[in-house]
Amino acid sequence: MNKLKPIVSSTLILFFGTLVLVDSANRNYSGTLMDKTCSSSASSPEKVAKHTKECALMESCVPDGYGIVVDGKFIKFDENGDKLASQWLAKTDKLRDLKIEVTGTMKGDVLVV
Repeated sequence: MNKLKPIVSSTLILFFGTLVLVDSANRNYSGTLMDKTCSSSASSPEKVAKHTKECALMESCVPDGYGIVVDGKFIKFDENGDKLASQWLAKTDKLRDLKIEVTGTMKGDVLVV
């Protein structure tokens, strides 16, 4: 019985390792930048399009970070993505309908940008 345990464990590690490799591929995402605080409106295309830069930069919204709305679903950014989103918001002339393209890897329910 003890001789089977290492074989089973190795198989599971290899299996889960394969899952991680499949999930770790970079992918491009096109959608709308939104702060997490307002993400409850992600399923409403009208509300997403009307979401403003001013709102995303509000003191009450910034601490929760940012993400991208794709097909009515909010995908949260990692810490680096939050930093890049803040920098982009500071520079952009767009006031609403904050369309962006992001390349990243999904790690659980967070997009690593």
